[in-house]
Amino acid sequence: FEAYEDDQLPRGQSAHYVKTVPYTGRVVERINAFLREEAGNGHLIIGEDIADPYGGAFKATKGIGEAFPDQVISTPISEAGLVGIAAGYSLAGGKANAEIMFGDFMTYCFDQIVNGISKYHHMYGLEANCPVMIRTPMGGKRGYGPTHSQSLEKYLCGIDNVLTVALSSLTDPVETLRAVRAQAAPAIIIENKIEYGRKSPELHPHLEISQSAGDFGHILVSPKNVQPHFSVVTYGETARMIVDDYARIHEETDSLFDVFCLVQLYPLDLRQICRHVAPQQHVLIVEDGSSPFGIGAEIAAQFAEAEFDGRLVRLGAKPVPIPSPKSLETQSLVTTDRVIAAVRELLDG
Repeated sequence: FEAYEDDQLPRGQSAHYVKTVPYTGRVVERINAFLREEAGNGHLIIGEDIADPYGGAFKATKGIGEAFPDQVISTPISEAGLVGIAAGYSLAGGKANAEIMFGDFMTYCFDQIVNGISKYHHMYGLEANCPVMIRTPMGGKRGYGPTHSQSLEKYLCGIDNVLTVALSSLTDPVETLRAVRAQAAPAIIIENKIEYGRKSPELHPHLEISQSAGDFGHILVSPKNVQPHFSVVTYGETARMIVDDYARIHEETDSLFDVFCLVQLYPLDLRQICRHVAPQQHVLIVEDGSSPFGIGAEIAAQFAEAEFDGRLVRLGAKPVPIPSPKSLETQSLVTTDRVIAAVRELLDG
C-alpha cells in the first residue's frame, strides 16, 4: 500500500496496515472472555437476565456470574435504570459494562446517554469522567420481527463525546473491546446477532486481510496483487457477509473490489480511506439499517468533502418495519443479492 505522511493522517493512526491474526472460538465466546476479564478486574457488569444460570439472551455472560457473583448484576426490566446505575458507578470512579438485551431497547436509555453520560465530563469542568461501556446486539436475519430486529446504530452515532464502535468477526473482538476499555470516554458497542456465532474468517486464497494501525483502525480485505475496480465501505455483519460471498459477487459482476470494514463509527474520519480509493471511480456504501439520514449519508458527505469525483451508491435496509416471516424479512434487509444488484448499478452507471 502507498504510505502517506503521518501528518496527513487522522490523529493516532499510522500510515500502514498490519496483517490481522486469526482468533480462536466464536465471537460470543470472545466477548465472554473479555467480560470475564472485566469481572476479574473488579468491574461491574449489569443487565437484564445476565446472571447465571441464564447468562444473558445471547449467553455473552454465561458462567461469569457463577465465578464472580458480586460483579454480575441482573436487573429488573428498566434499560434507563440499569444504564443510570452503570453511569453513576462510573462517575464514582468504578468501571461499568451495561448490556442492553436487544438494540431496539436502546431507545429506553437514550435520555441517559444524550442528556447525561455524554455531558458529564464538560458539565463538571473536565474533572469528571464517565467511562461506561454500553453493549447491545443489533440486526435482523433471525425472524424476531419488527421490534427485535432493527439496526438503530445511525441514531447512536453523532452523540458528542460518546464513542460508537461496531464489532466485526473479521478481527478479534477482544482487542477492540480492550481498546474501548482503555478510553476515558463513554462508549456504545454494537454487536450483531448473526456475528455471535461466527469464527475467524477463512479467506479466499486470492484475498488478504489487514487493519489500519490504531486502536479502532478500519479493516481492509483486498485482492492480492490486483488493482480493484471499486471499493465497498461498510461495517459489522454486512462486511463479513460480503467477504464470505466475495467469489460469488466477483463471478456475477465480473469485478474485483476492496472491502473497507469500519470499526469506529463515531467519531468518523475517512481521510485515509478517501486517499486509498481516490484512483478508483466507484464506491459502494452499505449499512445494516435504512439509508435515509443514515451512516451511509455521512460517509458519502465525507467523500464529497474530500473531493472524491467518482460515483457513489448507497445501499441499506428498506425503510419499513422488519417483518417476521423469513421471506419478507430477507426482502427488507441487505443481502448478497441486493449487493450484487447495487454493484451492477454502480458499474453500469
